[in-house]
Amino acid sequence: MKKTIIVLTFLVFQISVCYSQSKNINELIFKNWLRDTINVLNRGNHLDYKRKITINADSLSIDIVKTFNNKIHPKNIHKIKHKELIYAMDLLIRNNDLPQDECRLKFCISSDYSVSMVEQLKYEYNSEIMLFVIIEKNRIIKYTFSKGNFIEKKILENSQFKNNKIENKIHFTNTAFLQLQKLHL
Repeated sequence: MKKTIIVLTFLVFQISVCYSQSKNINELIFKNWLRDTINVLNRGNHLDYKRKITINADSLSIDIVKTFNNKIHPKNIHKIKHKELIYAMDLLIRNNDLPQDECRLKFCISSDYSVSMVEQLKYEYNSEIMLFVIIEKNRIIKYTFSKGNFIEKKILENSQFKNNKIENKIHFTNTAFLQLQKLHL
């Protein structure tokens, strides 16, 4: 019985030492990647969007928030160079919501990088769209986003009959509309 307890204690100790060493190696790999990434980000040109970089105090995570406020025209989407804007246009195309005329796209995406618990990966990555708004001549369309797709669309437009605003709320299921509600504001 004593031998079993000693052997189990030894195994638990070995596992904890291996886990600790693995964790330290993963942190070191991430910190090296972070240093290189910061150097690349500081050299990069980002005149057509705002960027905010936040590094955690222990250097074990970095958050990059990119905010776009661009005029776009559907005829010129093939000229877009930023992968985030290409993704935004793809979302609109997949949902048959690409504007017909020139409009303004306000788009904010947050990318979080942190230490990976998997030895083969340098980092873990999570991305979230925080803002997705299209401003057209007579209406504003605000999308709610979750897990790679739109889940809701709110259309705020000026009413032709009265001088008040009408809000249409559309819920998405995949690319199908679930329900349409009209709320008079």
